[in-house]
Amino acid sequence: MRQDQKQKATESLETMLLEGLNSGEATEMTVQDWEDVRLTIRG
Repeated sequence: MRQDQKQKATESLETMLLEGLNSGEATEMTVQDWEDVRLTIRG
């Protein structure tokens, strides 16, 4: 992976992590939450 691709990936990850931290109080994952994650990953 080229250095510029790594930098963009790092910036994207940092942005997503900050969004998660600022999205409100954490809640426990439900069965439906996990299913939604699986469906998103599978595309």
